[in-house]
Amino acid sequence: MGADAMGADAMGADAMGADAMGVAPDAGVVAQADAAVVVAVTPDAAAPPIAMAPMRNRRPARRKSSKQIRRDHVKKARKMIAGGQYSASRRHLTAALKIHDGASIRMLFAKTYARAGKTWAAIHHQKKAVAMYGSAYYRLTLAQLYLKVGKRAQACTQIRAARKRSPGNKSVISSSKRHCGGK
Repeated sequence: MGADAMGADAMGADAMGADAMGVAPDAGVVAQADAAVVVAVTPDAAAPPIAMAPMRNRRPARRKSSKQIRRDHVKKARKMIAGGQYSASRRHLTAALKIHDGASIRMLFAKTYARAGKTWAAIHHQKKAVAMYGSAYYRLTLAQLYLKVGKRAQACTQIRAARKRSPGNKSVISSSKRHCGGK
């Protein structure tokens, strides 16, 4: 085929380095001797096709809810408290606290600080727990912490409040008799 049969476009292609078939010679095309059949050879065509693994009909993993994540952190913290690892347990409690603040988490914070000998930090967290949920047990625990640092008047205030909350509680009654004169 000549340039006159193909028109002006073929002449432009010849000028840019294309052969009579319209393909550049360095494109990896091999022509047979009679030029009737053209076979394309490229690096991708030489490689065998990749077999895809069969897709499984599997449900994607569900993300844990924030409530479940918080529960997991509290569970890990309780195990660490039982093992005496107070600073490591506070890291898990802090992570749970960032999700949602609660009286039980503050109570666990107070327990870790009290066992580590940091009574004032324990009092701080126990006061927050009492403010959130003023049960007799929480108030009695706060009273015991106040007694530990020598704040008898504040301890008696908490014991009296616990006695009002739960008048039949034997622990509260005995603490009231022992530390506050039975009031």
